[in-house]
Parts: sequence; C-alpha cells; structure tokens
Amino acid sequence: MQDEFSLSTAVLMGRMLDLLKRAPESAADQFKVALASLVELAARRSLTVRLDRDTLMVEGMVVAADAPFVAVLVAQMQAHGVAEIHVAHQATAMDLLRLLQALAPDLVAAGPLHSVEQRLREDGVAAVSVVRAHVAKAVQDRRQVSATAVPPPGDVAGPPPE
Repeated sequence: MQDEFSLSTAVLMGRMLDLLKRAPESAADQFKVALASLVELAARRSLTVRLDRDTLMVEGMVVAADAPFVAVLVAQMQAHGVAEIHVAHQATAMDLLRLLQALAPDLVAAGPLHSVEQRLREDGVAAVSVVRAHVAKAVQDRRQVSATAVPPPGDVAGPPPE
C-alpha cells in the first residue's frame, strides 16, 4: 500500500540525491524546487523513512521500488548503512539539505569513518537523525527474544512463602 505523501517524499529525496550526485551546479534551479517541496512536506508532519532490506517505507507505507528515483534513495541509504531517517515536523531547509549532502557522496569519497550520522552531528543538524543499519538490526534482534517462562511454584528452591 502506498499513499501520495509517502511516494512524494521518496521521489523528492531520490531526485535531489540524483541531482547532487550527477550535476549539482547545473541543476541548481531544479534542486531548489525539489528542496522547497520537501520542506513543504516536512511542514505538514514529521516523517520516517525506513529501509528494510530492499523495501523502502515512508511512515510505514511501502513505496514502489520502480517509482522514479526511489532506487537512488535506496542505493544511497544502503551504501551508507542507513536503515532509518527521521525528519522532525517543520524541519528546516538547511537541515534537509545537510541530510541529502551527507547521503549523496559515494562511500569511498566520503570515507568509511565519516558516517552520515557523524556529518549531521558536525553540521549541528537537530531536526534530522538517522539510525544505522547495524543498530536497527540489533534492536530488531532484541525484540525477537522471548522472555523465559516462569517456573511453576514447586520448582522454586526454598520453602514456599507463608
């Protein structure tokens, strides 16, 4: 299931990443329009972009993998080991721009020790955060662990309570 908000968010982010990767200087006007549209979406509500293997979801809604520029967003999230992106309600254009600039470079160019999370922190971005893939997996693994069963009263060592 996919809604217009989810699709628009994913397409805009993917389009902006594509512009940053291919020709940032020659596509400045297109980029400004796309950024203004993304800021408008963030002004409506907060949003979470989640990547589960190759499936992209925005606010829990699956975004079609064949939608324009979605593959670019998925590839960059995978390349940088980002499982989730959280954008606060009314995030600023500058914070969104910093996120996209952190996601756009190839990992080799960015350097393996210069993560998206680190770049956002260094740039003072407060309205956008990311969850690294290994952290998301650890959280998911912990949620799947079942609690041990409580032993029956007769199996407990010591005298029964009075």
